[in-house]
Amino acid sequence: MPEPDCFLRYRISATTRNFTITALFNKHFLLRRQSRKSIKDKRWITKGLKTSSSIKTKLHKKWLASGYKDDKMKYKNYKCVYEKVAEEALNLYYRHLFNSKENSIKKLWNNLNMVCSFKKNKTKTLISNIVTYSKEFTDHVDICNEFNRYFCNVGEELRKASEFHEFL
Repeated sequence: MPEPDCFLRYRISATTRNFTITALFNKHFLLRRQSRKSIKDKRWITKGLKTSSSIKTKLHKKWLASGYKDDKMKYKNYKCVYEKVAEEALNLYYRHLFNSKENSIKKLWNNLNMVCSFKKNKTKTLISNIVTYSKEFTDHVDICNEFNRYFCNVGEELRKASEFHEFL
């Protein structure tokens, strides 16, 4: 049974409207590449903290260059205030991140896993080959046997080395 024309028009209209919204969004919110310097930033560091940090660094350099006590006091006072503000920003960030009134239980657990890294590493490191005493082993069973041989003989090798040094 064919669909009536009114449903067909509605689908086309809805699809066109969705495409238009996506196109407008992409036009006005361009993707920007993140600089390597900003990748290292912690999430709780604000633009104001970055500015304060650069001022603190300039004061420190000025004090080191001049060696005056006045410059030292300015730097130490500014550093003390900066550390208090940075600690408060950190506390505020984590308070907001773990606020149970704003976040669901699932979101809280996701945040906790992100901060504490409770998830196990799923990637396994496979050793493709190993070279011992000028022999190369590529078979996984041979590699396992060589590791076992090495670690089983560590004590014996250390004993032999210590006996050798006792006679010298």
